Amino acid sequence: MVVNLDEVLTVGQAAQLLGVGPKTLSAMVRSGKVPGFRIGDRGYWRIRRRDIEAIMDPRRSRRSKPKPDI
Repeated sequence: MVVNLDEVLTVGQAAQLLGVGPKTLSAMVRSGKVPGFRIGDRGYWRIRRRDIEAIMDPRRSRRSKPKPDI
């Protein structure tokens, strides 16, 4: 299965991937713990799949440096 890491998810979709409730994830986005952005007139939150993937497996994050195996 090919996953598009540039895909944009709703709060509900991202929450399901992380195993948390949508309200919990919304609070995390508002507080800055999870990167997100608003779209549309009503300001619906959206989260990039790559950011969720990085939270699920920090080793895959483009921003973190790989740790050497000891």
